[in-house]
Amino acid sequence: MSLKRVFAVVVLAAAGVGGVQTAEAEFEDCNSGNVCMWGNNDYVWKIGERPKDGGVRSFDADSDRNDEMDSWANRTNLAAAAYSDAGGSGDCQTFHAASRDNNVAPWNSDEVSSWRTDQSC
Repeated sequence: MSLKRVFAVVVLAAAGVGGVQTAEAEFEDCNSGNVCMWGNNDYVWKIGERPKDGGVRSFDADSDRNDEMDSWANRTNLAAAAYSDAGGSGDCQTFHAASRDNNVAPWNSDEVSSWRTDQSC
């Protein structure tokens, strides 16, 4: 096999490996009328989705979703709130109505243990 042909095979193989894409969540994965949170920046790895139903819901302390939120979307007409501690206590982040954040501030990253979808902080 000529050196030119070997080079072409290597380039094509590398292009094939580089072209492999993994399935990732996106903002559009949050249904209209819901509030969603993702465990990574840019709406990757959805950890929760809820309608504006009221009440506080907590992640189990040992859940892989607890203290993981890095991006969120609020596709409702009400503000929502996320809390650093279970039961709706601790530091609070407001998710304003009809808004989103693909990369929360470092001090808000990986800190949500509970949330509600019917009011702000």
